[in-house]
Amino acid sequence: MNPLRRSFAPRGARAGAALLGAGAFAAMSLAAAPAAYADADYLQISHEGSSFSGSARQPIFPAGLHLVPGSSQPAALWVRNNSAEPAYLSLAVAGRGIGPELAGYLEFRSRIGAGAESAALPGSAACNDLGTPVLLEAGAVRRVDLSTGLVPETPNSAMDQQGAFDVLLLLDAAGGRSACQAADA
Repeated sequence: MNPLRRSFAPRGARAGAALLGAGAFAAMSLAAAPAAYADADYLQISHEGSSFSGSARQPIFPAGLHLVPGSSQPAALWVRNNSAEPAYLSLAVAGRGIGPELAGYLEFRSRIGAGAESAALPGSAACNDLGTPVLLEAGAVRRVDLSTGLVPETPNSAMDQQGAFDVLLLLDAAGGRSACQAADA
C-alpha cells in the first residue's frame, strides 16, 4: 500500500463580494508505506452520501456563488475509509488566489467530530489545519459539514473581489500527520 494520493476537485465556486473556488484535495496515508502516493480507493469522497469516488468530481460549493458580508454557504461531503484498517481523518483549508482585499475576511468552517472549527483565510497559500483528527474505522463513512462566508466586518473594498481555496482531507493510519503536513510532503 502506498501512503499518499492526491485527488483534486474541479475548481470553481464563485462568490460576489468574493469569488470562491473550492477544490478538494484528498490523501490517504498508511503508516508502513514509504512511497509518495497511495491508492485513491482508500479515501473516498461523496457529495451526496451514496456514490463514492477516489476524487471529488464537482466543486464543493456551487458555481456562481455570491457572498455579501455576514452571509455564508453550507456544503457537505461524506468521506469513507475504504481500507482494511482504521485511520484518522483530518481536514485543512489552504488559500490559493485570495486577494489582499479578502485576506482575513473570507472564513471557512468545518465539523468532522464533536465541535466546529473555523479559520479566516489569509491572502497567501497558507494552510490551516482545522480540528483534531477523528478516528474512522475501516469501511466507515463520516459526514463532514462545511461552510464558507464573509465575516460581517468585511469592508467595501472586498466587493467584487475573487478568491479560491482548497479543502484538504487526510486519512492517516498512524494518526501522526495533519492534512497540512501531508500537503507539504
